[in-house]
Amino acid sequence: MEHTSDPDALANYFGANPHAPHYLTPVHFRREVLAKYFAEPERYEVSDGRLTCLHLWSCQVDNDLDSRVVVFLGDLGRDLPYEERLHWRQFNIAPEGGISETNFRRSFLAQFADSQSSDLTFRQEYADTSHCWQEAHGWALFLAPSAGDSHLLNTVRIPVTNSQAELDEQVGYLTKLLVDSLNERELDARSGIRDEGAKGITKLERFLQKIGFSERQAFIQLLRNLQALRSAGSAHRKGSAYDKTLAKLGLDPARKADIMKRFLEEAVEGLRALRLHCSGGLGQSAD
Repeated sequence: MEHTSDPDALANYFGANPHAPHYLTPVHFRREVLAKYFAEPERYEVSDGRLTCLHLWSCQVDNDLDSRVVVFLGDLGRDLPYEERLHWRQFNIAPEGGISETNFRRSFLAQFADSQSSDLTFRQEYADTSHCWQEAHGWALFLAPSAGDSHLLNTVRIPVTNSQAELDEQVGYLTKLLVDSLNERELDARSGIRDEGAKGITKLERFLQKIGFSERQAFIQLLRNLQALRSAGSAHRKGSAYDKTLAKLGLDPARKADIMKRFLEEAVEGLRALRLHCSGGLGQSAD
């Protein structure tokens, strides 16, 4: 079934066009529809519940679902330019269930609702934990990204395709955010242990031990697993090291989205524990 997305031709709660589909009819799309926008972070931003193109246009989207994206029919016609609607049409699929609980609560109940998707949750938790750490310790745990990497936090995500290249890219982004961005100078200076050969993860481990962070082993292991997977796959010649890393972690190489989802979920869990530790006032005396 096809119907125009022109808002003036759709039904609404005020009695307009009673025989037409409602403005709030959910229209479903494959998640690959977002690949175009993720590929140009300098032009587009895919945030929690919204797709934006510079200051030109913005559209509400339900991107809190694992396998699809949903947009209200009227929003497609009102908010997306014609050329963008043509792009979205290529990825249109038959409805598979309803909208996300997050979108339902926000759109119909006017309630505040946190995202449930692990990639969107990670972005928020990373920012919240960074802020909390700064407040608790007076210095940043993660260094601010360089100009060339300013897009990383807004583009780290569950892959929208099952391609190896996209998974490699996302593992690389997540590792940059969690490992490469560690404030090694402060960690080294405040851990009380000077070791010129120590790397960032080891420095973090020592400091977390000093402040009594009980979940440090799980969080440190996550960082080591990420770094190992990035190193094993960085040359894009997947061999025994890469396969062994995935097997050790119990991950199926054929399920790219699940691999990234697992890392994101563990990252959220670790960051949240770290934030709660900081917000409780623990560890401040260790500085």
